[in-house]
Amino acid sequence: MATGTMKQWVLHGKKGIDSLILEETLIPQPGENEVLVKLHAVSLNYRDLMIANGIYYWNQSDSVVPVSDGAGQVISIGAKVKRFTPGQRVMPTFFQGYISGNLTEEHMKSALGAVHDGVLREYAVFNEDSLVHIPPSLSYEEASTLPCAGLTAWNCLYGSRSLRPGDTVLTQGTGGVSTFALQFAIAAGAETIATTGSVEKERRLKQLGVQHVINYREDPEWGTTAKRLSLDQQGANYVVEIGGPGTLHQSSRAAAVGGEVTIVGMLS
Repeated sequence: MATGTMKQWVLHGKKGIDSLILEETLIPQPGENEVLVKLHAVSLNYRDLMIANGIYYWNQSDSVVPVSDGAGQVISIGAKVKRFTPGQRVMPTFFQGYISGNLTEEHMKSALGAVHDGVLREYAVFNEDSLVHIPPSLSYEEASTLPCAGLTAWNCLYGSRSLRPGDTVLTQGTGGVSTFALQFAIAAGAETIATTGSVEKERRLKQLGVQHVINYREDPEWGTTAKRLSLDQQGANYVVEIGGPGTLHQSSRAAAVGGEVTIVGMLS
């Protein structure tokens, strides 16, 4: 059992990263259904910056340990914990306590790093229902990218209906969700189309295996172009919408009849 003190970053206020203060506090101790985890890696999402800047579109606390995605090792467990033992590698779920079914307002409030303290700290306590094992093939750094970006991308393609070989997937940009969605789509045998505003990122997307890359700075009507590039020119079965109001019109043009446009971000 770990005792003593630890360091953690705390976001006081909503004025950007200058609101982050490095603090020292006692290492928390697990309750009977809880697990103490030593964090080894974290990953950053655009959501974390939105929270720091006070522009997140869900609830957030005025004082909170930020960052939702991390990975670490079990240090100690509560008396009633059954799924984990000390030494095992784990990562916390984005929504604490959410297992399956429709999301509710209460589930949304349970997301780490907004209302509930996140993982930008040395140690954290989680209920055992809010942790999953890390596969042996993944490093701490790799596992730390999964809870938000990885699972969001998976849900875009498999949440309401499952992606099938031959479907067309359109993504925007090269952020975490879009990059994960492209990799899932390629692995599933889908046709992939991606947009970017960077010539360098065009090259990297093609190296990743993306079949069609559109530079939206050169082609403002990229939605029409994406539909033309899709299989039989019928449009995309799945569109991972990152921009929001500034790009939704083009995403709608690109979508097939009966296709899904999943709104993930509001970056434009």
